Amino acid sequence: MNLIHCVLPLSIFLLITDVHAANCPLDGREIQLKESVILNTTVCSLKEGLTKDSDLYIVEETNVNDRFKVERINDTWMVRVKHLLDDEIGPRRYGLIIKSGKREATDEKVGTVKIVVQNDPHWPPKFNYNCSTVFRNYTKPPWAFDAKGDVDAPFLGGTYVLSDDTSASSVSINIDNDKCHVKAYGRVKYENNTIIDVDKLVHEFDPDRDVECHPTSKYDRNRLPKITAYKNPKVDRPTDPYIPKKWFEEENPNVRVVLLEIVFDSVYTERISSWACRVQTHIIGYANATLDLIPTGCPSGFYGGNCKKKCVCQNNATCHPFNGACECAPGFKAPDCTISYAAVGVSPRRPSVHYGDPIELTCKAYHVDEHVDFDWSFNAAPLATGPRHRVESRSDGSRLIISPAKDEDRGQYTCHGKTSSLPTLSTDVTLTFEGCHDNHWGPKCDEKCDCENDANCDRLHGCMCKATHWWGDKCDRHCYCKQNGTCDREEGFCSCPQWSYGKLCQYVCECAEGANSCEVSNGRCNCMLGWSGDKCDFDLRRPAFIVGVTVSGMVVLIVAVVVGIKWYRRRRYTQIRESSKKLLFSKNDDDEDDDEEGALYDRRL
Repeated sequence: MNLIHCVLPLSIFLLITDVHAANCPLDGREIQLKESVILNTTVCSLKEGLTKDSDLYIVEETNVNDRFKVERINDTWMVRVKHLLDDEIGPRRYGLIIKSGKREATDEKVGTVKIVVQNDPHWPPKFNYNCSTVFRNYTKPPWAFDAKGDVDAPFLGGTYVLSDDTSASSVSINIDNDKCHVKAYGRVKYENNTIIDVDKLVHEFDPDRDVECHPTSKYDRNRLPKITAYKNPKVDRPTDPYIPKKWFEEENPNVRVVLLEIVFDSVYTERISSWACRVQTHIIGYANATLDLIPTGCPSGFYGGNCKKKCVCQNNATCHPFNGACECAPGFKAPDCTISYAAVGVSPRRPSVHYGDPIELTCKAYHVDEHVDFDWSFNAAPLATGPRHRVESRSDGSRLIISPAKDEDRGQYTCHGKTSSLPTLSTDVTLTFEGCHDNHWGPKCDEKCDCENDANCDRLHGCMCKATHWWGDKCDRHCYCKQNGTCDREEGFCSCPQWSYGKLCQYVCECAEGANSCEVSNGRCNCMLGWSGDKCDFDLRRPAFIVGVTVSGMVVLIVAVVVGIKWYRRRRYTQIRESSKKLLFSKNDDDEDDDEEGALYDRRL
């Protein structure tokens, strides 16, 4: 059977398909139909024995859950998909009895259309809560995400344009998935000039080698964007329908077009994701850039990277901005939420609370025409009520009040609804904590942060210093670490990077090629196997040449060197001590603080 249908495993959208379908078999043969077919797909056409005055309909009892319909298009009657299918909800087999008339017992039977719904392992699309966004009431930008960034490129000549017009026709975003992945495409135009050989630049540019990105938000520590450059996209680019072909119709011979693909894995839309990137090549020097990925959502009723696809969710369901998956309201199911059933539901669906705040969970019954008795459980055990946990019965349901909320209240709450004729109805929600209110921390959120110097207030640890040169309970004390050393938040001591040492990391290790590290405390070089010497500059694997000197001359030389080193270290120690005091202890603090800081400095040295 030659059927017209379309399989879209992760996306739902309205589309009127081609109406030139095969005739409906009325001889008992079955039509195989994928469950992932889109709305208004034409299953087959009815032509034999029909007149222009025929008025066809499907007998309701045979059209379980109202999944199909018959309608006339261009004088041809078609059997079409009315609502989205799901073989797990059922049924998998339909025997649609089609009649002609006014829905009376005497109506003439046209025939029976048998349909078998086939499973699609990728259907229906999943609703991933981690990247769900609210719908917005404005239309720009035209994507579900906005991006902001700065570029610092002091040695970069020429003009490099990412989005060359206000309609953003040089950017496209593919988020058609349920994994919270964002794949952004950008067209970059390189204009030739006398400063830079663009052809050479494009040919030698390698993102894996020349681009280094690191997250600047603590939430994105393990999620770095992957950048791929397609240097000849006219003939070599991904086969992604989200990439417009018109991008590569450039006729100006002085302009080169490069396609950039940036993939962000597991994007969480409750916050902005931020990265700092550095591009460095021997042709252009370096360029520093910052990138903020800002979730904006789509206008109501639309979804997708470019917010152009129409949602099909019904009955107050929520449409996912990535793939159009529907989160049904309580009492409804099916991929488009068009099947009603008896159920209980709890609101809010994903409750969260700050420590110490009250929260209410309300449970109601839907599509139940008899009395319902409610009770609650917590983490699969009967809920123990008390001063902080109260249950109130209402005419339309039950309300659980937790006040004040504490850490031990986090977990799964289940509402049970019992009737005289139905099996027990139940649903559960998970209560999570958002931490403390702003500027508070501690086990009971009763400590104030009052952080300084852009530090973050962490619920468990208080102020978390952002910059490497601040320390203290409020990140208000300065650390003078050299050589990009980092400052211990609690004690203020410097942690030195490789090949530097000293209390302030102020010294550079003078090691040769045979060293693999140096001591942070004194700068002593640690030699690799096969090397020796104070600087690890003597290769034991090479032949040695011995130079003879007199014993008396050797003794004199050693004594002179030792005396000179002691004198130099003593003089150098005095200079460092005096200069460090000037750096560390300026007159910004009062005299009492000077004594305290001086003692701290003595302790460090």
